[in-house]
Formats: sequence, structure tokens, C-alpha cells
Amino acid sequence: MPISPNRRHKSPLNELITKTINPAANQTINQIADQMNDQMTTQMNDQMTTQLITQLTTQMTTQMTTQMTTQMTMQMTTQMTNQERNHGIHGT
Repeated sequence: MPISPNRRHKSPLNELITKTINPAANQTINQIADQMNDQMTTQMNDQMTTQLITQLTTQMTTQMTTQMTTQMTMQMTTQMTNQERNHGIHGT
């Protein structure tokens, strides 16, 4: 099957597209891809940082609340037991 003349010799329009428009389009596509990549990376980092801070804050608050409650309960129980013991010994 013979090759058509259009395929054998590139037309001036084909030359223009190949040499000028294609590289410019590739450059634009690459710039947009880089920009989107940077934007997504920043967005994901921000989102993950916020999520981690929230998670850690909640976890530490719960842990500290539990710890303080336990500690205060034990302290109050000891104090009240000692008070009752002292009152019982002294009869007051």
C-alpha cells in the first residue's frame, strides 16, 4: 500500500504543530501537573497536621482527665480514710 504524499512530507502546519505548539503544550501540561502536585501535597500536609493535632489533643486530654480523676479520687479517699481514722482514735 503506497504512502500518501501527506504522510511522506510534513505540511507547514504539521511542522508548526510539531516544533512550536507541542512543546509549548507539553510545558504547560507539566507546569499544571507540578502546580497541582504542589497544591495537593500542601493540602494533604495541612489536613494531616490538623488531624494529628486534633487526635493528639483529644488523646492527651482524655488521658490527663482520667489520670487526674484517678489521682484525685485516690488522694481524697486516703485523706477521708485518715480523717475518719483520726476522729475514731481521738473520739471527736
